[in-house]
Amino acid sequence: MHAFSHTNPPTSKFNKIDYNARIAAAIADLKSQVFTDITAAAEEWDVKRTTLSKRFRGKTGSREDANSYVRQRLTATQEKTLIEYINKLDDRGFHPTPQILKNIAQSIARTKLSPN
Repeated sequence: MHAFSHTNPPTSKFNKIDYNARIAAAIADLKSQVFTDITAAAEEWDVKRTTLSKRFRGKTGSREDANSYVRQRLTATQEKTLIEYINKLDDRGFHPTPQILKNIAQSIARTKLSPN
């Protein structure tokens, strides 16, 4: 009878780090000039060179960023207005509930918003 040894497949040293976190780390290394070459940074952080290059140059963002943008219901100006309103309430000692915040946001957006 033969004894078969079970070996685990090789794993990347980055298998527990989210891909977008690796991209962000590679970009940080490029900005701080730990790496001056995109290819070297991509190899070090185990990410696609083209993806890293595009994100580093600001040509693309993550899929999560895109999804967030598409789902966003308030413009940047409306968000700023909402934050200013919340700060005024807070300054007066009134801490609005999530329902009050939703009502204010709907009033600013002039549309019905989902629970999230």
